[in-house]
Amino acid sequence: MDGEIDLESVTRVAIETIVEAHEFTFTTLRTSPTWAFAKFDIPRQTQTRRRGKPALNIDIAVENVARTQLKTRLASLNPLVLGEEYGDEPLTPTLDLTGRDRLIILVDMVDGTDLLERNLWNWCSAMIFYYPKMRKAEDRILASFIGLPGEGVYFARRDRAKVLKATVRRSIENGESLLRIDTMVVAGPSSVETLAQASVSFYGQKIPNLFSVALKEDINASLVPHAFAKNMLDLQKTKPATRIYNLAGNPMMMRLIDDGGLGHTRIDAVFDLNGQLPHDAVPGLYIAHRAGAILRDVTGSVLTPELLAKKLMRPASEEASEKVRYVVSSSKRLCDELLDYFND
Repeated sequence: MDGEIDLESVTRVAIETIVEAHEFTFTTLRTSPTWAFAKFDIPRQTQTRRRGKPALNIDIAVENVARTQLKTRLASLNPLVLGEEYGDEPLTPTLDLTGRDRLIILVDMVDGTDLLERNLWNWCSAMIFYYPKMRKAEDRILASFIGLPGEGVYFARRDRAKVLKATVRRSIENGESLLRIDTMVVAGPSSVETLAQASVSFYGQKIPNLFSVALKEDINASLVPHAFAKNMLDLQKTKPATRIYNLAGNPMMMRLIDDGGLGHTRIDAVFDLNGQLPHDAVPGLYIAHRAGAILRDVTGSVLTPELLAKKLMRPASEEASEKVRYVVSSSKRLCDELLDYFND
């Protein structure tokens, strides 16, 4: 099967699907904002969003647009399209794709719906293609795509050494609207090596995630300052240039590997101590790795492509051992320093 997959065609379909999904999203928000942000009111398939979080109409509609495009344009590959809302199979915590002899496309077309609701731009569309039947785990991920609305689509492919950013524009030829795709190699991570000079981001929008770097329980179940908070207080005494942002995930991983082609200051590290489900984190982690970023789990172990592929076999598993607790950084030295800061 692997030899039959034309990754050039897959790439074009993925990029165009993401761009058209973004166009659909903004058109819908402009014409039907109340409907877009209303809770989805049609009974869903046997598939429950984790923790009972309700899907919105825009979540369902955009995923259906993307799924239809992928199933139609890649029909010869007979892909299994999985999504958080509606997929070919329910994306449940027990889903196990180990050994599946089929191309899997895992999508999240509005990754960060809460940000879209609030008109904040740190949301994205994520899409990853993988083939569980491949004998070598490191070969299972074929391509990964992260689309930032209004900016472009970042992608990494197994058969290419470089991570690229695609920018897309529409043109009219003979009365037909066409998408023109231009690509450029991303700059890669910064050269920052110390926390005192770093711009760092973590997912801190929800209370448990904020507390993950602020407070923890001691052996008496009493709340005490987390090691990271204590160490940052000590660092502050040196008047560092450190900046901390509480937006993270796939979009910030792209900010880590790219300066936008304009020399913007990059994010130097992204981390999550509580852990994300594999389908939420692996698309961005794979691209960041291929762009030269350092990937570790919070114990210090290397997050290899093989391990990322294995995580995708159970993409929605909520077991603690399956969640991805990670540090992505511009350098090994910075990564090691952050890991030290997480521990007393």
